[in-house]
Amino acid sequence: MRRARQQATGDRQQGRGKACRAAYGLWPIACCLALAACAGGTVAPTPTPALSEQQIAQKAVDALGGVSAFHFDLATDTGGKPIGGSFALVSANGDAIRPDELAATIQAAAGGFTASLQYVSIGDKHYMTDPISRQWMEVPPQFNTVAVFSPEQGAPALVRSLQDLQKTGIEKVDGADSWHLAGSAPGNVLQPLLGASAPSSLKADVWIGTSDFLTRRIKLTGAIFQGDPDTTVRTLELTKFNETVTIAAPAPGTTASPSG
Repeated sequence: MRRARQQATGDRQQGRGKACRAAYGLWPIACCLALAACAGGTVAPTPTPALSEQQIAQKAVDALGGVSAFHFDLATDTGGKPIGGSFALVSANGDAIRPDELAATIQAAAGGFTASLQYVSIGDKHYMTDPISRQWMEVPPQFNTVAVFSPEQGAPALVRSLQDLQKTGIEKVDGADSWHLAGSAPGNVLQPLLGASAPSSLKADVWIGTSDFLTRRIKLTGAIFQGDPDTTVRTLELTKFNETVTIAAPAPGTTASPSG
């Protein structure tokens, strides 16, 4: 009887020993599970491969193709496209609405002074103010309005045409983080918009939103018109994407207000 009790006691101790060894064996696993729980219980995702410069540019083309309207500011640091004889475009700002509406205030240089003009294009009708009287008059087309949006000719085509692009960093433009890509553009890239081509390629910089791929700034450096210095810079800023804008045709003979 005593031997049987001793045997039972030994079996219980041996069982407890096995249980303890098993528990010690599970301890590292428990520690790992606890650490995983503290870390959120998820495995770190595989990083998304970085987009190439051309992939960013193509996404920018696609994004511009889906825009219904935008505000633009075009500035030329040394003059630009002749308008109506001796006038030359210095700057322009306004709104463009798909497919064929545009309203802009234009600063034009002529004979040593700068005049402020207003321009409206709706379909095949085009209006401009007289620089002296400020009265509206119907005029031949001064800008290829449709080309502003055209995938083949406008801003999307300009972005698509950029070559040898290199990322130079991420910068804030109009409050949005934007890739800054630098490269070159063919000399004829502005032909549909300005009616003239550069004799050689232009230095190009473009800023594209990192989250929405909208093109917010395009800068072209180089001579396009006769007399332009090689350092001439033309900068196009695009803002207020897809906002609701109304453009009304002015009545010829009426006087424009200073604000448009």
